[in-house]
Amino acid sequence: MKNKKILLAPNSFKECADSIEITELFQKYLVENYNIEILKYPISDGGDGFLNTLKYNLELTELTYNINSL
Repeated sequence: MKNKKILLAPNSFKECADSIEITELFQKYLVENYNIEILKYPISDGGDGFLNTLKYNLELTELTYNINSL
């Protein structure tokens, strides 16, 4: 039998959990209870958590620079 696939692309639940946490929780439940392949792409509307979803989906590294004025 061919494996079924499911796409998880939630936005955050405001003041409860960010989209990455929600994605991981859904995946944990689905993998434990069903024989399916999970595609994970948490999303953001550009507000809180936007940078975290970009880092997660695109495997980016955050760089921080200190700029000293003379």
